[in-house]
Amino acid sequence: MIDAHCHLDFAALDDDRERLMRRARQAGVRGFIVSGVDPDGWNRQRDLMQSHPDVYATFGLHPWIVSQWTETQLNDGLNQLANVVEFAVGETGLDRSRHCPAHTLPIQEAAFRAQLALARERDLPIVLHIVGAHGQAIEIMESDGLGRAGGMVHSYSGSAELVPRYEKMGLYISFSAGVTRPNAHRVRAAARAVSPDRILVETDCPDQIPHGRTGKRNLPEWLVDVVHALSEARNEPPETVGERCAQNTRRLFGLEG
Repeated sequence: MIDAHCHLDFAALDDDRERLMRRARQAGVRGFIVSGVDPDGWNRQRDLMQSHPDVYATFGLHPWIVSQWTETQLNDGLNQLANVVEFAVGETGLDRSRHCPAHTLPIQEAAFRAQLALARERDLPIVLHIVGAHGQAIEIMESDGLGRAGGMVHSYSGSAELVPRYEKMGLYISFSAGVTRPNAHRVRAAARAVSPDRILVETDCPDQIPHGRTGKRNLPEWLVDVVHALSEARNEPPETVGERCAQNTRRLFGLEG
């Protein structure tokens, strides 16, 4: 298994990060894609990469972050991003949830379009955060275009009907703890709709605790919970799902193995 999207650099894991990563490896996790959300986190991600050969980092400006910025701050952040990004761009996208007031959509869109352009220019995969705005995000990507490297929609929350449109653009679809919940009929239907060579699995840890787990943090080792939920949704053995998702993650990000 490879965790296609997580935040191992977040402060919630500071006290026992190394121990939790060892436990994840013991559970079968063979790699971690740590997704960037703001300039302050990029250095922490670099430190993780330098000390752990199975950690890879994407750098980006998250919608929650840019929704709090001025245009000047956004331009500064984009300039910083252009100077450091080298593996993948993101996470970026659009968010219409309670975390981002509606009046912030214009600056979210500006950040999204700029990061799409950067991914095209550098031929890098893009990592997408899309909540409550799938239609608008798809229209932007269909209009502006994606780079040849494609990308992924992390923690997919859209419908099964939208999956072919995302796949047609060269995107992979990643599932997190949402698919573990008993009433997750929409997410499970989407999981069944994804092509075998386009499906990914993630924890988004320390966020999004799987159903049945307790505590205040989602742990890296609980990637296995998501794999098992996907196996049930797709009626496939967990081993098949885990290995296939790992192969897809390697292909998307150009990893060896």
